[in-house]
Amino acid sequence: MGFEPSVKPELLNKRVYDFLLSNGPASLRDVYEALSEESNGVDECLRRLWKRGFILTYVDQGLPRDKAIREAFERTSKVLIENPTTNTIHDRVRHIRDQLLTTNELLSLSYFKHVLDCPIDQMKRAIKRAKQLYSDIKEIRIFDKFTYYYLDNMKPEDLAANIELKKNYIRVRFGRENRIGHNWEACVDG
Repeated sequence: MGFEPSVKPELLNKRVYDFLLSNGPASLRDVYEALSEESNGVDECLRRLWKRGFILTYVDQGLPRDKAIREAFERTSKVLIENPTTNTIHDRVRHIRDQLLTTNELLSLSYFKHVLDCPIDQMKRAIKRAKQLYSDIKEIRIFDKFTYYYLDNMKPEDLAANIELKKNYIRVRFGRENRIGHNWEACVDG
C-alpha cells in the first residue's frame, strides 16, 4: 500500500480556492489551519491555483505596519505589471477599478461596456466581481431604472452634484420615451 491522501487533490484545490475566495488575503498558516491540511498539499494547490489570479506575498514583521503593507502591495503590483494575466475578467475588473479611481463621476454599465468593448453580460459579471473584490465600489440607482457606480470616497457634495447631473441627463435623453422624473398628468379638453 502506498500513500493515500485524506482528500483527493482536485477536492483540496477547490477547498483552497473557496477559502481564499471567501476569506480574501490570508497567510499560509491560516490556510493550513483552516483546512486542517499539511503544508505540502496546500503548497501544491497554490501553485496550480496561480493561473486563477492569486498572488501570495509576505508582510515584513520587522518594519512598521504601514511600511510593511505598502511594500507587500508594491511587490504584488510589480508581479501584476510584469506578468500580465490572460484572465479577461481579471483585466476587466482592474480596468473598472482604474476608471472609477481616475474619474470623480458616476459611471454607468454602458460606459464600461463602451470603454472595455465587451458584451453586456460579461460586463455585468466583471462589475459584480469588482464589487466583491473592492468593497469601496458602490452602486446607485436613479429613478429606480438607471444604475451607476462610484467609489465611496467621493465627497458627499460631489456625489449629490453627480446625481443631479445624471438625473437631468436622463430627463433630457430618456424622459419623453419613459416619462421619467416628472409628474405627468393627462388633461381632457372640455
